[in-house]
Amino acid sequence: LTEIDKLRAWISSYSEKAKQDKPTNLLLDWMNQGYMQYLTSLPDGESQDQFRLLKALYDHFKTIEKSVPDARVHDMVDILEQEITSGDAGSLPIDAELGPEMVKVMTVHSAKGLEFKYVFVGNLVDRRFPTIERSEQIKIPDDLVKEVLPEGDIHIEEERRLFYVAITRAKNGLFFTSAENYGGTQKKKLSRFLLELAEVHPSFSVSKDILGADNKAFMSTRGFTQKKEFKVVLPRMFSFTQLKIFDECPFAYKMQFLLKVPLPGKFVFSYGTTMHSTLQQFMQLISQKSHSHQADLFGGLNRHAESINQVQGMLDSASNTETLKQVQGDDSGADIGVPLNDLFSLYEKNWLDDWYDDEHQKKKYKQKGKTALKNFYTQLSENTIPNVKALERSFKLRVGEYTILGKMDRVDICPSEKKDISVRIVDYKTGSVPKNGKLSLADKRQLLIYQIAAEEVFREKVEKLIYYYLDQGEQIEFVGTEKEKQEVREWIIETIEKIKSHNFSVNPKQHFCDYCDEFRDFG
Repeated sequence: LTEIDKLRAWISSYSEKAKQDKPTNLLLDWMNQGYMQYLTSLPDGESQDQFRLLKALYDHFKTIEKSVPDARVHDMVDILEQEITSGDAGSLPIDAELGPEMVKVMTVHSAKGLEFKYVFVGNLVDRRFPTIERSEQIKIPDDLVKEVLPEGDIHIEEERRLFYVAITRAKNGLFFTSAENYGGTQKKKLSRFLLELAEVHPSFSVSKDILGADNKAFMSTRGFTQKKEFKVVLPRMFSFTQLKIFDECPFAYKMQFLLKVPLPGKFVFSYGTTMHSTLQQFMQLISQKSHSHQADLFGGLNRHAESINQVQGMLDSASNTETLKQVQGDDSGADIGVPLNDLFSLYEKNWLDDWYDDEHQKKKYKQKGKTALKNFYTQLSENTIPNVKALERSFKLRVGEYTILGKMDRVDICPSEKKDISVRIVDYKTGSVPKNGKLSLADKRQLLIYQIAAEEVFREKVEKLIYYYLDQGEQIEFVGTEKEKQEVREWIIETIEKIKSHNFSVNPKQHFCDYCDEFRDFG
């Protein structure tokens, strides 16, 4: 009776929520009513598969909600029914790293541009590959064909090109399969393409009795063994964020980056993304206008006009932008070349409304961001305009046998009278300044990784690393010592080795659980 009462209450509650809330929010809320605990209790292989399906459903809902912002459950059901009626069966994202637990069956045509660790090409017998079926082609007069026409049978040439596509999809192993009997009265002959391949490739040969051979190459010589427990697949490359979260709680890392559990967004992420996007576009505009001015001084062409127009287009299209007072003395924006109101226009254009608790909180953070941007503009106008070398610069850094991915917010060329050029790396933060303004080694790790990447990947001399705390308008500067850089390298290797051990237990320190809204109830 208790379970029935729960079900009734559940139906009543969600019937009301379905009229007012977004389908994505309802899906996440429903998952937290017990389904999440059930999935996390499954073996890793099953759990990963189920979360992959849920993530695909959640992402599809998000896509529909972007097109129909006011969509509710009944609208979503109608849209899904229309998709099914139109013949759209949907598709799941393919993760090639899932390895032998996933087999992708496709035509050679659909495999173009893709690569796989192992490829099996079937039907390699005469009259099947190449096939004897010919599609009806439109005859083009030879006089209209500009390229040199291939000699021989055009159909066979096209089939040969398909065979080439098939065999070049494999990275580690390529296997050909055929059979003598496909249900007909005559034994099948090997495909002519295999014989041609044997002629041009010295390491490939075809024996006369290969079809009748008792080939046991794929059979284990040790007999049948018990299937090993499936372990969740680890990524090939890692980011600082991944390593940091694993350091805080291995279980949270597993849920977020390995199982990829659908999660509700956080307003702090919406706010942070807004600020980063705004400053990236604003600094791009300043940098390009500065370069344009220099080019004009020397009579050069403005090679940056197109990029400037792209950002300027965003400014022109920003509607209902609230006009704020300019910084006193900078109404024209003459010092830095771009008015303050352009910065505010970019802010309005990039503003994300998602995940704020209520309208009051949203207004509070929106004003907070405007104040931070005004202070940023003031500091920029009072100092030398930075000579920006790169914005949102991506990199891949090799540390031991592992690869680290990252992206630097901003890289400036330091002013210097010396011939040797040095850079400073700036990372924007929307969080709080550390107590006493002092950074621990853990606080420095992100920028230390950037410093190593700048030195080893881009061959640059790093003069300064800067954390810019936007909300407080404060900066903390430092540069990594050789000892600190070595300690970060060791931390990276040690953390990844721990990840490879597949021990994703909950961090025993209650401090982290107290601040973990997503996973503390499931560990």
